[in-house]
Amino acid sequence: TMEALEEIGEVARLSLMEAGKRDGVGGERAKRVLERMDWHTAKEKAELGDGWTFESLIGFLEKDDGEVVNDAAIELAKLGDERSVKPLIEILRANLSTPSLSVNHGVAQALGKIGDARALDIFIQILRKCGGDERDIAEDALAKIGEPALDPLIDMLFGDDEYWIAKGAANALGKLGDEQSVEPLIEALELECERVQDWYCENEPQSSDGCWYRDGYTGFTCQESVDAIIQIGSKKAIEPLLGALANGLGGNWWLPGLAAEALTGLGWKPETDEQKASYLIATKDWDGCKKTGEPLVTEAVLYLAEPVRVYCGSGVFDDVMEAVNSFGETAIKIFKANECEEALEMLGH
Repeated sequence: TMEALEEIGEVARLSLMEAGKRDGVGGERAKRVLERMDWHTAKEKAELGDGWTFESLIGFLEKDDGEVVNDAAIELAKLGDERSVKPLIEILRANLSTPSLSVNHGVAQALGKIGDARALDIFIQILRKCGGDERDIAEDALAKIGEPALDPLIDMLFGDDEYWIAKGAANALGKLGDEQSVEPLIEALELECERVQDWYCENEPQSSDGCWYRDGYTGFTCQESVDAIIQIGSKKAIEPLLGALANGLGGNWWLPGLAAEALTGLGWKPETDEQKASYLIATKDWDGCKKTGEPLVTEAVLYLAEPVRVYCGSGVFDDVMEAVNSFGETAIKIFKANECEEALEMLGH
């Protein structure tokens, strides 16, 4: 009988598929024949509504057809059977051992949906080694795994790796949503903004992209930390962010604005006169500073003295000079009164 069905081929297979969708003994027999003939994919088998089991699915993971494996993995994830974890990890480990690092998306998504901590290492590897959709899947999976992923992801924020690894870690922490990661994210933001400033000071690049600069292996991930902090949404971030904002007013061109963005993203609004003044400088609202009057104008101009010195010759200098010029001769008078010699020299005074 089986040989006869094989000779008939696709017509027989499709007929059995239709029969398998019917209730009763005939439908069950058709399903068993399809199983024995290995004539349906995991996706087709799911359409038959025959009550998937781990045992009936696991064999599909050994097929050479990526689509068959993909569909089987998705059905395994629906079952949520912990026995699926190890074989799914092994498939991804084999994927990562190839030069292409091409990961089966269905397998990765299925394993991620299960959320088992045993998959932590393989998703950290994917986050480090892969790109594009694979990294997005890994971020979601690590967020699903939860607290066990917290420390490894925080460590990745501060590594000496390529910028996209820290980017993926920050994104995953945002999705994970644990307030324990807030302070490390703020620390990473401050350190990364310092790194941007050092890079401009040492290299005088002509790009004005600043902390959003990315080219080849050089790049910065300040914005990702801000986005993650906002996504986590913890009010515990407000005080350390106010500290980061104040630290940035020592002359960093990007940190104050990014700290202010995170604060407003958390629903914070400046209340005291001091907070309002800091916020105006942080957001580079120079007109607002001038409308407020002294001593805020002096404070804003003195903040600009360090960027004038640091960014001279780089692509950011035009933005800095636009800010200085917005205060006209008042800026020069303030620099002179406060003996900002290096800034004056850069300005030709």
